[in-house]
Amino acid sequence: MGLTLVTLIMMLYSFVRLLIIVQRLSVPRPAAYFDRTDLMNKYELPLTCYGNCIPIFFYSRYVLYFLIVLAINFDFLKKYAFPVEHAINELRSQGWDDDAPSFYFIPAKWVCACGTKSLPRMQTLRKDGHLEKRSVPLASAFHGDGIIKHILFVSHRWEEPGQPDVDGEQLKAIKAYLEAHPDIEWVWFDYSSMPQGDDRTVMEKAEFQLMLAAIADLYLTAHVLILLDGSYASRFWTLTEAWCSMQTATPEGLRPATKAERRYTISCIHNATAETTEKGLVDLVSKKAPKEMHGILEKPDVNVTNAKDKATMLPKILKINEHVIETFEKQVKINEHVIETFDNVAQDPEDH
Repeated sequence: MGLTLVTLIMMLYSFVRLLIIVQRLSVPRPAAYFDRTDLMNKYELPLTCYGNCIPIFFYSRYVLYFLIVLAINFDFLKKYAFPVEHAINELRSQGWDDDAPSFYFIPAKWVCACGTKSLPRMQTLRKDGHLEKRSVPLASAFHGDGIIKHILFVSHRWEEPGQPDVDGEQLKAIKAYLEAHPDIEWVWFDYSSMPQGDDRTVMEKAEFQLMLAAIADLYLTAHVLILLDGSYASRFWTLTEAWCSMQTATPEGLRPATKAERRYTISCIHNATAETTEKGLVDLVSKKAPKEMHGILEKPDVNVTNAKDKATMLPKILKINEHVIETFEKQVKINEHVIETFDNVAQDPEDH
């Protein structure tokens, strides 16, 4: 890296000299040019030292040393030039696992007892000790096993930029669902489970990005409560979440869920109705293959607050079958390793 940077600097230096020289080729030399060395700085090679060059060489050497040190410590520079990327790498080194992503969940009992009109912001809940961070192994989740059986993911539209649940209708619907499903122990609600606001720290932004990249896998496997209002089907994220919730993950990829496999529940709020809005949503996305869903989501009438999210997620939709198949294959390898280890222990019990 250091050698590359030095080479680049020398190339730029030579290029600048060449640009200046070309401009000076047509400059006439004075009569005394060949007798006076003090004219060389003006008419000869620019950026070149003539005469007493010791001070220039002395300071230039330290400038070069400084540039080499910067190049060698490029990772140190990245920490300040790309703080979020550096924080993501730090979280990975601390144990973040793409195959078992970690999320902040609200205990279902706390949600049922919540006395505020709407669920508080994530940072508030974490500060007050009302969140629990738990990892979700995707291999077992895709089989419907483990903690995923007791998790509820809420799919909803943000009613205002800074507040998704203005009048508390969403929280009422969540409480009603939890009362009817006592097996649910954990609730994921984006406003209350992911760092929010412009005041997020660098580490919180890094956490947000890591969780956002893994969120589709949870909508593919967890119980999902769709809070359907009149504008739900016009939003990119809600449509993506609804589609994921209506699919079943198999070793061959995704397929539409059967009635017995259904994980989603639709609760109509505000102006939505079961006869029109709910039926329209189910008809729009429930039977779509990934390529068909990609075609729906890419349309300009499917809105998203952050255009970057749409650009990032659309290619993943096209490759989602490959991702699902790969996840199942990982589980097969894990099972084979466990069986092999068990067989070895059974054959040589004294060695273990």
